[in-house]
Amino acid sequence: MNKNKKLRLLVTKKCHNSCEKCCNKLYDLNKVPVLDRLDYEEINITGGEPLLLGEELYHLVKSLKFLSSRVNEKPCRIYVYTAIPKYKTDVLAGLIPYIDGLCVTPHTDDDIEGLRRFNKFKKVINCDRLSLRMNLFADIKAKLQPEDYEGWKLKDMEWLDDCPIPTGEDFKRLYQI
Repeated sequence: MNKNKKLRLLVTKKCHNSCEKCCNKLYDLNKVPVLDRLDYEEINITGGEPLLLGEELYHLVKSLKFLSSRVNEKPCRIYVYTAIPKYKTDVLAGLIPYIDGLCVTPHTDDDIEGLRRFNKFKKVINCDRLSLRMNLFADIKAKLQPEDYEGWKLKDMEWLDDCPIPTGEDFKRLYQI
């Protein structure tokens, strides 16, 4: 049996935004399967907004790295999907040593402020090893300056009526979300 090597892990349904077409509004989150294996090469931590977990997110990421190294030849790569709420950039800064990348999708002016705060921080520390991807909706992209996305790989986004899980990925959740 072929097992997928990528996991999209839902860690919280809490979010500071209330986007009309949010995927979490489409899913019955209680029917999303619970995480039952750790032999993934890549884990994409998502939510809601994972940074709202605060210090719990550090512990989760460190635990996933450690436990995956026990079932794989090497630890899995971990990416955090976030909007970077402006009041949670400290949480993100603390995660940098433990993650392999970020996928940022700002939705509001507050998220843009969070992105700008993080960009100042990333100039101070070495983030060269991180994969930095940014998904941009047209309305948000229009509000950004070129320096806001310097060093980021950009992808234009549109809201979808359904939220298909990418082929080759599992979608699971922590026991309680």
